[in-house]
Amino acid sequence: MKKNKLLLILFLILLIPNLWILLSGKLFLYPALYHNFADIDDYEIFHNRELKSLNPSPIPSNSEIKSINISPELEKLLVSLKTTALVVVHNDTFVYEKYWEDFDKNTISNSFSMTKSIVCILTGIALKEKLIDNLDMTIGTFLPSFQHTPKGNIRIRDLLTMSSGLEWDESYMDPFSVTTEAYYGFDLWKLVSGLEMKENPGNLFYYKSCDTQMLTFVLESITGKKISEYAQEKLWNPIGAEKTALWSLDHEGGKEKGFCCFSATARDLARIGMLYLHNGTWKGAQLLDSSFVHKTLSPCLIKDQNSNPVDYYGMHWWLVSDSVHNFYYARGILGQYIICIPEKNVVIVRLGKIRGLKRGEHPSEVYDLVNEFEHFPR
Repeated sequence: MKKNKLLLILFLILLIPNLWILLSGKLFLYPALYHNFADIDDYEIFHNRELKSLNPSPIPSNSEIKSINISPELEKLLVSLKTTALVVVHNDTFVYEKYWEDFDKNTISNSFSMTKSIVCILTGIALKEKLIDNLDMTIGTFLPSFQHTPKGNIRIRDLLTMSSGLEWDESYMDPFSVTTEAYYGFDLWKLVSGLEMKENPGNLFYYKSCDTQMLTFVLESITGKKISEYAQEKLWNPIGAEKTALWSLDHEGGKEKGFCCFSATARDLARIGMLYLHNGTWKGAQLLDSSFVHKTLSPCLIKDQNSNPVDYYGMHWWLVSDSVHNFYYARGILGQYIICIPEKNVVIVRLGKIRGLKRGEHPSEVYDLVNEFEHFPR
């Protein structure tokens, strides 16, 4: 009798949460709880679209690339943060390259929120192609379901500066958060289009993935193409990427996760930084206007939740400018970085599994990487 009672209790413990998940429609909780947290190879658990390398153009390598060593302190730090790849480009040449664990130059990795910077670049390309008149155009112009609604007044500029005013909890540790639902869920359009307005557009800076995802939907409406198709045609092939990249979807045949899930090799991601260092030009071809590049790298100066003007973020790029440093970078949650040092013509790409502690608004290892490589070549 006691055994039967225990079995009944166990059955109810398992049944009730499952009934709640099924009745609430929060089916994303199953993969979220099973996988526990995002990982660099999550493209293996999602459906993807390919960005094929149709016009590969190798970047030259320094003949001494394998003999250059980094400082023992940086090496120890990188190992402790489970770094998988580190490549450095100086004057358009690979000058340093090292891989850890089972990574090599052909291994792709999820870039997480570095994807946001790629969506920014695609916005600049659409602007140059005159598919967008200017950044003050509202999303209601392109997304009919938002016309004559408060959300329709959100400008493209507001999405780029993380100031849409949409209500969103940018929480990665909470399995019940809307960010977790976006990552593991199955209908990004339903999720993002159903968001409520919390602030007037352009008034408050709050970093949130929904702004990039909304911008992705806008770009698809503007171009008439899936974001991965547009990226392959207008970015991935023009910059001569050597390997096929993947863009993860919310379900088979569904929408690309524009806020997070572009997977590529470290070498090919370095090309993104090189394009920006050259102000939107690649081997003489102007892919996006230099004026747009400059705008995205200028502090947005929109007030944050503490009423301080934001000088560390532009338009989908993180900024560092002080008495010692001057650089900008794309950033992913697990320490994925494309770091650009314009005065030195240096690009640093770091991929890995752990991000270090912050120094102000920036992970401390970003400064360590810049300090190590800003004086190359030695």
